[in-house]
Amino acid sequence: MVMVLFIVAIFIVGFAIFAPLIGIIPFTWIGLIISIIFAVLFVALANILSNQAEILDKLDRQDNRQKLLPTEKKICEKCNHSYDIDYKSCPKCGNVM
Repeated sequence: MVMVLFIVAIFIVGFAIFAPLIGIIPFTWIGLIISIIFAVLFVALANILSNQAEILDKLDRQDNRQKLLPTEKKICEKCNHSYDIDYKSCPKCGNVM
């Protein structure tokens, strides 16, 4: 999708520059400026999508790493609730062990 947006941006600017030269449309500065604005928007959207894909990939790899880590559990003496070893007290009843 990112490459498609880059190609569309290049096509828009190319059309705005070369279409008046070969006589398809008359040249106007407004048309050229609007084409450049749209091209910049397409490139910005492509960058956003690229960054989003990279962030999602990193989050997925981090999630996979966390699944591989062993998680030790404590069991509360008062309510028999199991919770992570990092907690100082039971998150369910508040019993301090």
